[in-house]
Amino acid sequence: MNINLSEALKEKMFGDEAVIRHLKSCEDAFSAGNRTALYEAIALCARFQAVIPEWAADVILEGEKALKSGECKDFNEFFCGAGNRFESQRARRREERIKANVGNVIGQLTKYRCEGGSLNAEEAFGHVSEITGLPRRDVEEIYRRHGTRIKDIPPGNPGGVSYCSGHGILELPRRSGRPIL
Repeated sequence: MNINLSEALKEKMFGDEAVIRHLKSCEDAFSAGNRTALYEAIALCARFQAVIPEWAADVILEGEKALKSGECKDFNEFFCGAGNRFESQRARRREERIKANVGNVIGQLTKYRCEGGSLNAEEAFGHVSEITGLPRRDVEEIYRRHGTRIKDIPPGNPGGVSYCSGHGILELPRRSGRPIL
């Protein structure tokens, strides 16, 4: 499905003011101790061809010195802090798999419920797991995050109501064409 956004909405969501707000959020998160917010700020600047904010530039230059001098062990420590790591590759892959399958899983659970299925975990989640090919724990996680209203659908849908849900992921655009200096 393709969603068309108005130019005004695109500007509100992805324009310069929005980028500045997102960078401010990164700065606040970094100040609160979330070192990965620095990476998020750098990626945001790369995506929107924005100048790296002064706070981030200062941290990067301090980090360069710490890495060269051996005060900081490696880039992982620099971006995450001593003793911390990014989530494991396995956890990140699972999260992407979950995000990509929300609509399908919620649709299958809704259909199952409307056809008279119980929301008993063994039955419902196992059934949807088989249909989608996802691990059952992913189906359960999607239900936990997005599907709790499904329990409000009476089994078998005796009222003949048409139920639907929608889910979409808006990818951040990539700005290009700005001069370097």
